[in-house]
Amino acid sequence: MTEAAPPTRPPVVDAGQATPPWLPTTPATEPATAPRPASTPARRPRRKHPARRARMVALASSVAATGGLTMAMAATSHASVGGTASGLASGGATSASSGGTTAAYTDGTYTGTEVTNRYGPVEVQVTITGGKIASVALVESPGDGRSQQINAQAGPILEQEAISAQSSTLDIVSGATYTTNSYVTSLQAALDQAAAANATTAAATAIGTGSK
Repeated sequence: MTEAAPPTRPPVVDAGQATPPWLPTTPATEPATAPRPASTPARRPRRKHPARRARMVALASSVAATGGLTMAMAATSHASVGGTASGLASGGATSASSGGTTAAYTDGTYTGTEVTNRYGPVEVQVTITGGKIASVALVESPGDGRSQQINAQAGPILEQEAISAQSSTLDIVSGATYTTNSYVTSLQAALDQAAAANATTAAATAIGTGSK
């Protein structure tokens, strides 16, 4: 009679040992993948609005134009003041009052200074009548024949210009440049004397009126 074999027991598996071959193997699960953050859309560069840009350009142009106008007005005002002062200096006291009742010069005959140019001396004498230039005489001029011929032609022309302008602002006579320049200088000196006499008379009148 044969003995029955004792039942086999499964070996005890230590927790530190590998999984025995007869146990089903549990597949290793992959670690959970973190969700990817949603991509941020790229920022578009801001474009300047055409209308806004046009307004800025127009504003800049307006400012520039205003500045140019201001400078032009200042320059014009300065030129006007300078021109008035220059006119008073060059013309002496040739302008009467706005009503035309006050004479610019005292009546009389006044002789200007002797002005010498490369050809000789020139001197004029002005006659004031009614506070205005009535005549201008060339009392001294170079004695050579050529100069006398030139002065004989230029003298009447310069006299008429002085009477018309009522000042020493005269145009240069063609062919008589030296004579014209000397004539003008001497004439201005004579007019200065007439204006000074007028100023003295006016001051004396004012003092006499104030003392009454």
